[in-house]
Amino acid sequence: MRRNILLTLSFVLVLALGAAAGARAQTAATEDGSEEMFIGKADAPITMIAYESLVCPHCAGFHVGALPVLKEKYVDKGLLKIVFREWPGSRDNPFPAIPALMARCMGKERYFTMIDLLFKDQDKWTKATTGQQFLDNVFAYGRLAGMTREQFDACWKNEKILRAMADRWREGQEKHGVEGTPHFVIGDKRISGNRPIEEFEAVLKPLVEKLPKAN
Repeated sequence: MRRNILLTLSFVLVLALGAAAGARAQTAATEDGSEEMFIGKADAPITMIAYESLVCPHCAGFHVGALPVLKEKYVDKGLLKIVFREWPGSRDNPFPAIPALMARCMGKERYFTMIDLLFKDQDKWTKATTGQQFLDNVFAYGRLAGMTREQFDACWKNEKILRAMADRWREGQEKHGVEGTPHFVIGDKRISGNRPIEEFEAVLKPLVEKLPKAN
């Protein structure tokens, strides 16, 4: 059954993406998906890239576990910028692209609010027995944010945004050895999986100590 659902939704996506070139997205986001989404100051001295999937339970665990601590101790103090890069899924598993595209279409101002909500409620909206039910579950969150069904349908068919997501993911595979999610890159260090905050701090503290001290 699950394989049939995957194949059905995959087929729908392939058809939709083929038609997307001629469609105008009626979404709040008019950008092409190339913009980096990040929390923290743009000029923060340390950057962490988080490669994640919105349907990944371990990624959801990171967002409720280590991330709030990282925000408080490093991001909010201007020391760390965390860049979020979404897994666009694959032809055999297109599910992750749907919520990621919707969050992108919310625009930069509402992107992380939607991301946080989707991770928080992940065990609710990911429960679906058909591809259509999965789409409806995801759209329910877009509707809460003021997105119409027409906007949602145009959004998840947006070929430009999906291609930009795929390009960033391919770059992560080639440059940083990204294989699964979550995968974190901090300088030349890599952290894979939903790891405890101590593992992140083992990498971050030495970098912070090397920063110039304010007078």
